[in-house]
Amino acid sequence: KLEGISTNKSLYVIRTISELNAFVEKNVK
Repeated sequence: KLEGISTNKSLYVIRTISELNAFVEKNVK
C-alpha cells in the first residue's frame, strides 16, 4: 500500500509541475 501511495504522490507532483510549466509559458509568451 505504501508503494501505491508514493506512486500516486509522484504522479500528482509531476502533473502539478507540468501544469505550472504550462501556466508560466503562457504568461511569459
